[in-house]
Amino acid sequence: MDKDFEDTVKYFMERRISKILLNLKNNAEYNELKIRSRNIENKIMNKLNSEEQNLFIKYEDILDEQLDIAMGKIYKTGFEDSIKIINGIKNIKHMKL
Repeated sequence: MDKDFEDTVKYFMERRISKILLNLKNNAEYNELKIRSRNIENKIMNKLNSEEQNLFIKYEDILDEQLDIAMGKIYKTGFEDSIKIINGIKNIKHMKL
């Protein structure tokens, strides 16, 4: 794939994912899960000493990075699939049935 095109797709993808994540602020289920998650995180952090808290934060950072990679891969795959579908539809239009 052309590097400029790939960079453009990556930029578009990152902006789109950011917009979707911002829109999640209006999703009640997402917000409820976020609150529950933070409550559990606070309970865990309160039981840990400083060194363990730092380790736990590093663990959460790694999980966030994994999630970012997974979300990017899912989005990119969906984007590629949509292009394949569009090309498939174009090919069907050109077929004489």
